[in-house]
Amino acid sequence: MAKKKTKPETGKGSRTPYKFDDTKRAAYLDGLKNGLGRGMAADAVGVHRSLISDYKKRDASFGALESRAELDAIEKVENALFLSATEDRSTTAIQVFLYNRAPERWQDRRNVIHSGKVDMSREEAQESMARSVDVMKRAGLLEGPQPPRSGNGKAKKTTGNGKAAV
Repeated sequence: MAKKKTKPETGKGSRTPYKFDDTKRAAYLDGLKNGLGRGMAADAVGVHRSLISDYKKRDASFGALESRAELDAIEKVENALFLSATEDRSTTAIQVFLYNRAPERWQDRRNVIHSGKVDMSREEAQESMARSVDVMKRAGLLEGPQPPRSGNGKAKKTTGNGKAAV
């Protein structure tokens, strides 16, 4: 009688690492160096990303190689950004480069952080809003019915003919 082939064990930690051989590992790292994300690089070499995760648990140095490959891709983009800023004189590239490389000297001054706290009374807020509405009306930016300026802050319900609903 012929011997029956047995399947390899299945279960956590028993994936088949032979599917992720030297050739596939090199291709995976090249994919990362060329800007692919981890999932897309895994797909490109025909393995599931969980297999790569298992492999990293077995070979700690592979995680360092993976990180280095990703850094190489980032450096390519940084170099392209620098060339765009210096050779093509792209204003956007210049700003991005300076904002990220020297943020203490170069920052977008439009970044406004609001704490969420406004120090004014309800009446002051309503008066300010009314002034803003008046300015917008004069500028022709607002037309039609306006919200009430005083009272309890709730708009009155009206019927289709403009009369207050009962």
